Amino acid sequence: MDTGSIMSVIINLSNLTKKKADIARLSDTVTMTRIGAEVLRMNNEQIKRGVDGNDKRFKPYSDSYREQIMAAKSEISHKGKWKGTGKSKARLGVKDPSDVNLTVTGAMLADFGVVRVEKGEVEIGFHSIKEKQKAAGNYKIREFVGLTKKNERALFDWVKRTFLGKH
Repeated sequence: MDTGSIMSVIINLSNLTKKKADIARLSDTVTMTRIGAEVLRMNNEQIKRGVDGNDKRFKPYSDSYREQIMAAKSEISHKGKWKGTGKSKARLGVKDPSDVNLTVTGAMLADFGVVRVEKGEVEIGFHSIKEKQKAAGNYKIREFVGLTKKNERALFDWVKRTFLGKH
């Protein structure tokens, strides 16, 4: 696995297997898209647990940012939206501002997905410039793009079981 640019993860089949026959079986775009979706699922689970690609807890939000979250939660506009976010009460993703999971509104992680599929390679990243910029700011503090070593091994095992029939 490669962290292509800072804001993306590139999965190359040569990292999963060295056998040319296996690479040929895995390299079609449908399979690569499924592999990308699994990487995305695993990465998002880590983020929701507040863990980075090095299996370390995210740094806490700054005091000023926690105060903004609390203010947004306590001030409900007449339309049932959190002031300043435009999100409905139910969609504000942080119940406790000390819970660092990068999902205050959910917009940034909703934009995180498969951005490129080529023969033998898939890239996970951000689609919109706005969310990529937001992610870049977060990444300076919390390296959330990328899988832990444990999840990398689990991904490789999943690929072998699912697509190569190896247990």
